[in-house]
Amino acid sequence: MRPGWRALHWCVVAHGAAWTGRWDRALRAWHRVVAVQPDSVDARASRAWAAGRAGQWALARDDWEAVVTASPQDAVAQYNLGFVCDQAGQPARALACFEAACALDPRADRAWYGRGLALVGLGRWQEALQAFEVNAQLQPISPYGWTQIARVGHRLGLDDRVRTAMARLGQVDAAVARAVAQELAQPNAVIKPVLA
Repeated sequence: MRPGWRALHWCVVAHGAAWTGRWDRALRAWHRVVAVQPDSVDARASRAWAAGRAGQWALARDDWEAVVTASPQDAVAQYNLGFVCDQAGQPARALACFEAACALDPRADRAWYGRGLALVGLGRWQEALQAFEVNAQLQPISPYGWTQIARVGHRLGLDDRVRTAMARLGQVDAAVARAVAQELAQPNAVIKPVLA
């Protein structure tokens, strides 16, 4: 079988395995595609995605690094690299990637959210609050940004921001608003980052 047909065969196998949630099998198939087409940015991105779903963050990070190196102006690749760096416990590297994604696509709400989480991880609370506020402006009907504004505002003692965020959160998702209100009412409430 010629290399092009072999790669196509393994792409079909990978997609079928992913469709059924068999991430280890999908990842093995993407390994074969990358072996046949080592310079394919699409194959590396697909393998990175499968590696992340399989919890293999180091491989996902390496593949996203290769994709970003090949396509530095790709905001989605920058975001994905930031996501896996965050998962690997590298908030400074994640922040650099999220900032690059935000610069490349200022309307990338998920990149602003990731930027906020990375800043929380670095203890840069005021900057995190600003990033979450941009996220909430871009995605006003999502509870994620409002939740983090309430949490960070609470951490900073900004009662007006907390009240505003909780009111908006109540409009967006009342159940989440109740859970966040209970969380913030606890002594020594802790910020719980959740990457969407």
